[in-house]
Amino acid sequence: MLLVVKCFSYLATSTFLIHKNMRRVITLAILALLVNSSCHTDLAKEPIVIQTGDHTYGLPDTWYEDIEYIPLSSKGSENYLFGAQRALLLQNHAFVLQDINTERSIFKFDRTGRLLKSLKGSSNFQKAFYSVSDFDLFGDKVVLTDTYLNEILFFNQELEFINSVSIPESEAGVQNIAFMNKNTLLIRPDLETNPPSSVLKSSWKTGLQPEQIDGFLGVKDTPAKNMRFSFYETFHHAHNSEKILYTDWFDSHIYEVGINEVTKKYHVQLEDELWVTENELLKMSTMDTEEQFDFLVKADKSGLINAVHESEKNLMFSFMRPGKRYLVFFNRKTREKETVLLDFSRNGPEGPDGSPPLKYFLGFTDTGGLVFYHLAEEFSQYAESLKTMEPKSYSTGQKKFLAAADKTDEYCNIVLSIMK
Repeated sequence: MLLVVKCFSYLATSTFLIHKNMRRVITLAILALLVNSSCHTDLAKEPIVIQTGDHTYGLPDTWYEDIEYIPLSSKGSENYLFGAQRALLLQNHAFVLQDINTERSIFKFDRTGRLLKSLKGSSNFQKAFYSVSDFDLFGDKVVLTDTYLNEILFFNQELEFINSVSIPESEAGVQNIAFMNKNTLLIRPDLETNPPSSVLKSSWKTGLQPEQIDGFLGVKDTPAKNMRFSFYETFHHAHNSEKILYTDWFDSHIYEVGINEVTKKYHVQLEDELWVTENELLKMSTMDTEEQFDFLVKADKSGLINAVHESEKNLMFSFMRPGKRYLVFFNRKTREKETVLLDFSRNGPEGPDGSPPLKYFLGFTDTGGLVFYHLAEEFSQYAESLKTMEPKSYSTGQKKFLAAADKTDEYCNIVLSIMK
């Protein structure tokens, strides 16, 4: 948009001496050319509009037909898994990041839930870590971003430290990263250090030198700048392997980020009762992070599209409001849309197999599956409730659920639920 302003300024000067009867015609003609010229940034392209509209309650039963439950047992480790902030799933393994108070730990399980290795950040003798803001896979490496050390740390899949890359002091507080390719990564900085944009790019093999993507500022000068310290994901899977999708606070767009450009690809239109309005954004502009969170809770509003997955056929994304999660499934070819509401306050089983409500969403798999987790105690309670019901002939799904519940023990606090 800045380039268009510059071009229009030159145009106005050029046409000043032209006869006033011709000025309007020529100006409109040249402006029409500018719309299709390289002077106009990709941000001006019309995004695909998605109206979330009416919703149904609960996921369709078909999502439970190929569900995988993994009770995660910490048996044999001095570290105990209390909660999961992130989960990285491979064909044979699952890596889980735990962030409890001041403790950061990584756990590696096989796909049956047996613990293979754990790593407590503050006592890791190879390379300690303290304040993990991002957790991802890059090739065969496990990658952490530590805002305290101001480094990006690389481990192999045996959780052995390989090397680290320092983040320049000028960009301290990197929150999220995403690898565009073998040489370039995207960075979400916090905005306290006043970087030029809320999304930066950099080569990383020879040391980080973050720079702005031409023409894009993101949420730098909006109320969202005060939310940049919170733990959430910015970058998401795009169908185009050369691109990354990006979302942020109080912005209803889903952006497509390339090496040299950012495009508003989708515009999610929620009713005012769900999304923050312009007036509410104005009120929040003077609030700090805690005040903004409190305001959203009291207003019962959503302010963030927090998980996205794009495939050749579908776009799926998630957003929350207090006590509720919405999942939207959008067919990119037919433009058909389905919105599902998961209400955390509901009682009774969520799915046809008798399993508990889906409260804790960890995100999408690389193939578009859904990843939730249950607290093991609640999971077992629902299994015991199912056993008391008649008849005693269980469906295939119920048998799978009961078998997973039987594997929970005193060392298990988390059960992963993967819907393919």
